[in-house]
Amino acid sequence: MNDRDNISMLLRMAKKDLKAMKAISTHENYEPETFGFHAQQAVEKTLKAWLAIQGVDYSPTHNLRYLLELLQQSGNDVEDLWDFIELNPFAVQYRYEAYEEIGSELDCETIYDQVSFLIAHVENLLKETVS
Repeated sequence: MNDRDNISMLLRMAKKDLKAMKAISTHENYEPETFGFHAQQAVEKTLKAWLAIQGVDYSPTHNLRYLLELLQQSGNDVEDLWDFIELNPFAVQYRYEAYEEIGSELDCETIYDQVSFLIAHVENLLKETVS
């Protein structure tokens, strides 16, 4: 698979996670661990696609802080994206322990909108590389 195919695949998979986020958040008895997992995965895949567009190598990771730091070091403005690191525990930790034990609510609508915007931004970057 070439880089462009890999980038497109990452974005397709991120959009599937986004679709799952929407379905989960509209269910009356949604589980925050499941929503958060798909949100974290969507962001992770999208950030990796962004790095790949720019030809930046990254280590295999679920750590959104690491990916954002790489983007920042590459000269990208990621100032509005740092809140995504709050999703890091959903990659592994909340797959094995209950989220409600920490006593806070997820703002699913806001997270969904932010992830949608990020995916659209990176899709536009990919289109610009073709033009």
